[in-house]
Parts: sequence; C-alpha cells; structure tokens
Amino acid sequence: TLRELWLSLNGIGDDGANSLARMVRHHPTLLVLNLSENGIGPRGAEYLGAALRDNTTLSALWMNGNKIGDGGIRSIAGAVGANGRSALTTLSFNEADITDVGAEHLARLLSDGDGAGCQLQVLGLYGNSISDRGAVALAAALDGGGHGGGGGGGNTSLTE
Repeated sequence: TLRELWLSLNGIGDDGANSLARMVRHHPTLLVLNLSENGIGPRGAEYLGAALRDNTTLSALWMNGNKIGDGGIRSIAGAVGANGRSALTTLSFNEADITDVGAEHLARLLSDGDGAGCQLQVLGLYGNSISDRGAVALAAALDGGGHGGGGGGGNTSLTE
C-alpha cells in the first residue's frame, strides 16, 4: 500500500496537480506527498486545496519551488482549516512566491487551529517575499493560537 509519493522535478503542472488531487482526496494510506519543483501554480494549488478539505491521512505536503503565490496559499490554508480532521503536521512552501498576504493566510490557519483540526508542527517558508508585516502576523498567531509561543502548547516551528 502506497504511503509516500515523491514526485519532485517532474513538470506535473496544474493539470497533473488536478489528477493527483483527485487521488489525494480519498486515498486512505498516503501519508507524504512531495510535489516540489513541478511548475504548479495557483490553479494547481486550488485543486490540491479542494482535496485537502476531505483528506484525513496526509501528514506532510511539500510544494517547494512551485509558484503558487498568495492565492495558492489561501486555497491550501483555507482547506486545511476547514477540514477539522486534517492530519497534516508538515507544510513546506519554500520559494513559492509568497508575500505578506500569504503569510497572513497561514497565520489565520495557525491562530484558528486551536485544536480543531490544525496539527501543524513544521511550516517551511524560506525564499519567499515575507517582510516584517508577514512575520508579525505569523508570530502573533504562534503566540496566541495554540501552536507554540506564549499562548499555546503546540510545537510549530518556522523554518528559514
């Protein structure tokens, strides 16, 4: 039974992401999905986000080097937050064209995830365009959102 799928550097694009999203939606044993460096954009991230609304087994998603931008982050973070039973502990969006707006979407996920389905422990964001504004939003979410910092008991770490 497939538990991990590593598809980095394959040129999957948005259409391939759509096909994979259909599989992820209800795959009962897939725990890890690495789609880094595949030319996936905001549309592909939207497909994956829709799948994450229903998936309760995936624990790690790597999307490094895909230019999903703030719109893609909005889709994925919104879906994970709406799931209520998400098993995701690792999300990695390094070098994904994310700005302060995307960081704020992620901050909402972290601050709303007060035990209601948000299990994140690792969030990778290096190589993006997140400035003080985005960092402040993430820090505030971690301080008061139940995911580490002063107000919570979680173990979320921000990677470079």
